[in-house]
Amino acid sequence: EMLAAVVQGALRSSARPARRLLLRAEGLARSAYPRMRALGWAGRGRKAWSVGAASLSAVVAVKAAERNVEEVTDVAFEKEIKVGESSLKLVETGPRCMYNLCSVHMLVAYAVGLYIDGEAFDRVAESRGETSRAFVADDKDTSFESTLLNGDFAKSLRIVSIKNVNGEHMARGYEKHLKPRLNRLNKELGASKEYCEQQQKQLQQFIQIFKKRIGGLKPGSELIFSWRGDVLDIDFNGERLATIESKDVAWALFDAYLGHSPISSPAKQQFADGWSA
Repeated sequence: EMLAAVVQGALRSSARPARRLLLRAEGLARSAYPRMRALGWAGRGRKAWSVGAASLSAVVAVKAAERNVEEVTDVAFEKEIKVGESSLKLVETGPRCMYNLCSVHMLVAYAVGLYIDGEAFDRVAESRGETSRAFVADDKDTSFESTLLNGDFAKSLRIVSIKNVNGEHMARGYEKHLKPRLNRLNKELGASKEYCEQQQKQLQQFIQIFKKRIGGLKPGSELIFSWRGDVLDIDFNGERLATIESKDVAWALFDAYLGHSPISSPAKQQFADGWSA
């Protein structure tokens, strides 16, 4: 029964937590051994433990192969996910840390994973590998950014919180990063006043989701932003919260993670490294 519980826990965990479960179960088995020997069960118990441990090790190996564990937060990300009708592949994961100080645990807010359409991932394989670490560090435009932001294929950002984050705080943060990007885009396009006003309404629709629908994140909360064409879908803990029909807002959100002055420089760097791998 103990081994069954451990295996079930491993199936729900990343590789590292599963190993911790294995060590815990091993300790329990050792502490129970004297009692088992007194009852004449020692041989059977030892054999059962050996078989069970081998089975759990196999489970851990399989789950590790299916997942990518973000190192700073220890959050596991599936290497392939299904969003709507799209099958997406993981490019890479990264942490979001206040002031980009990921060495200070209390400043680490969440882990974020970048996914793109599986077929597109394979199709643009030739352009991967061109990303230079120096280019990304210098915040210059790269094929990595251009392909991901301008490519006409499904893409998603999966965020998993590791601490309590207030909804108002998230709303202010996203508005701080998205509004200047939209203003710059409108200036480049020479957008009309009416167009800009409509765009700002769509931005506020996005911002209000954090204030009125989400309210805040708790450790383990999952937020997924999915962009395809002119549509941005927002899912929270497996529930579709909203669909915003604005390519501009979707672009600004993804540019905030992939473009100049990103929300998380460490995450952007790791996305670039994953892209070029």
